[in-house]
Amino acid sequence: MKIDPPAERKEEADYNRDIDNSLYCQEDPVAILSAHYRMATDRKRAAYAFDHADLNTLSLAWERAAVAGCGDLEFLREKERYRILCNELKNGMAEHKQEFALMFLESRDWTKPRLILRAIERLQYAQINTVH
Repeated sequence: MKIDPPAERKEEADYNRDIDNSLYCQEDPVAILSAHYRMATDRKRAAYAFDHADLNTLSLAWERAAVAGCGDLEFLREKERYRILCNELKNGMAEHKQEFALMFLESRDWTKPRLILRAIERLQYAQINTVH
């Protein structure tokens, strides 16, 4: 994982704008994880950037998946992982006195697509459609 100020990788951040705006402004965990699945399986996934709000929203979506999965430990691990990434990004912003920063995940940091699909399936079965 790599944390960059937005100006350093602006062209890559621009690539993400359409997905970020449609993904993280909604509360439906199925939509959030579906978009995350599309990003995780994209060959250009290294270009996707996350800010702290994005990471927090992913954490909330994984939390709802854990509820739908009756406490599935893999879902809980993902929830905790994205919460930790969110906190790391916030701490890095505070340390460097930045108002905004982006995190780029390396290939090994992305959630496995099969796990994302399983979470989506559980959420749909449980009819959970909000992260709050």
